[in-house]
Amino acid sequence: MIIVWLSIALVVIAIICFGIAAFKIMKDVKSTVVNVGKTAEKLREKAEGILKEQEKLNEKLKQLQEDMNIKKDNIQHIANETKSLKSTVSRSFKNIKEKLTKTSAS
Repeated sequence: MIIVWLSIALVVIAIICFGIAAFKIMKDVKSTVVNVGKTAEKLREKAEGILKEQEKLNEKLKQLQEDMNIKKDNIQHIANETKSLKSTVSRSFKNIKEKLTKTSAS
């Protein structure tokens, strides 16, 4: 009969040890889950920060592209005006030369 009581005591001790081990594991898992949650929150915040920076950079890029297009149009306008000025100056010199030639011939 002692063997039965010792067996029952051993089973009770094993159950108590299992309960204590399970409690410790649950406690560790809970702290791990909390840490994972905090880490996930930090990652989410960093991702939001990156998205905000990306939006700012896209806006700056758009502004730079618009500025570049305006400056390109201005340079093209100057080039066209320079070409027209060249033809105007050429015509003016031609007219002056013709007038000088007519004046000298007279």
